[in-house]
Amino acid sequence: MRICLYVPVNSNGGKTGADLVKEIVNNLCTKLGGATVSNASGYHCAGDGALVEEPVYVVEAFSTDIQAVMVAHYQALVVKHAMQQTSAAYAIDGQMFLV
Repeated sequence: MRICLYVPVNSNGGKTGADLVKEIVNNLCTKLGGATVSNASGYHCAGDGALVEEPVYVVEAFSTDIQAVMVAHYQALVVKHAMQQTSAAYAIDGQMFLV
């Protein structure tokens, strides 16, 4: 299965995206054997309807172990709390989840 975590570059407070990505990559390498990080742009609508662009890191890993689902969910919770986000996103085999 393919897991992807979306980590904002900029934080609402707490850890920076770059610092957190290093921790996530270390965890994924330890638990799943490896990870790849790429830069991307994410978009969302602000409360006033304006389109907001946000630079993100996409952290990707592959595994045949069902444990990867739990790892992805946990890491998304880490992103949410460590960066003081209202939610965090991850995907399993292309299906997006928010925590």
